[in-house]
Amino acid sequence: MPAATAARTASLLTVAEAARRLGVDQVTVHRAVAAGALPTVRLVRRRYVPSAAVDDLLAGRQPVTSEGS
Repeated sequence: MPAATAARTASLLTVAEAARRLGVDQVTVHRAVAAGALPTVRLVRRRYVPSAAVDDLLAGRQPVTSEGS
């Protein structure tokens, strides 16, 4: 993986990783993304969840949704 790509993905989680951190099923994360409650970033052909958004949910804050979610 090129260094630039590795740096960009350091603060991004896969749906499976986000689900584990949130203590929910992957389907629940997909539903939250579809409902606009959890932002994602698209890289190549995959979607990633910003770790800051997961941290916000765990802290009881509403994550900031962005374009591309």
